[in-house]
Amino acid sequence: MKYDNGKSVGEITNEICSCNETNKLIKGVVCQGKKYADMNIDRSRGDWRVILYLMKHGVTDPDKILQLLPVDSKAKINEKWDTEKYFTETLSNAWKIAKKYIEAHKRQK
Repeated sequence: MKYDNGKSVGEITNEICSCNETNKLIKGVVCQGKKYADMNIDRSRGDWRVILYLMKHGVTDPDKILQLLPVDSKAKINEKWDTEKYFTETLSNAWKIAKKYIEAHKRQK
């Protein structure tokens, strides 16, 4: 996507982990390698929050997002849905929100 910040997964991880303002879920999943189960959060809700957070912060490349999701993400293991369909639909819905946020943020600069 043309909005991707161009940073590597390692750079994204370092940025998130060094930021004091990053929320507990994001820090746990991205920095500490925790599963949603470890964080006591539903997998769908966790995916939504992590994906939306990443997209709002300029990470719009699906491959990068997938690498940053925990191993128990529904985008990686999904008993009820086709995993690819679930991930695509979740990305699409998050993008509708994140795109507006990114564009507004760019106008402010």
